[in-house]
Amino acid sequence: RCWPLRQLAELQLASRRSRGTVQAIRGLHTGDGWLAVAARLPPSGVSDGPLVEYTELLATLLHELAHFEEADHGPAFYLLLGQLVTECCGEDSLRADALRRRVELEELWPCRSRWLAGSQALWSSGGTAPLSALKLRAGDG
Repeated sequence: RCWPLRQLAELQLASRRSRGTVQAIRGLHTGDGWLAVAARLPPSGVSDGPLVEYTELLATLLHELAHFEEADHGPAFYLLLGQLVTECCGEDSLRADALRRRVELEELWPCRSRWLAGSQALWSSGGTAPLSALKLRAGDG
């Protein structure tokens, strides 16, 4: 995609308050080609914290890469993120579905105002069914 990625660094896992809830900051894209991704959970005692799950790390990295084209977390952003998941996973549909579900549950579900449109955009590039479609079908019957 010819994005000007200049540096990828490890980010210390942090949190912030937003709309009365605490949210973990797992990645950062500064807009100048510098990305940082949390690779470890907070340390316990004197040792470094354990590594985050691979799926979480990859989902965060792809999320931050998507910010090269889309600054806002709207449907266009999640459409692009879904395309990146498809490109990254290739023929491994189980891995792609796991990545999409992680994004859906960790990112979209807590923010209901963008959940439905974001979820549908995320899954439009492939995969099984978004959780939003499953919830809608369950409510229909």
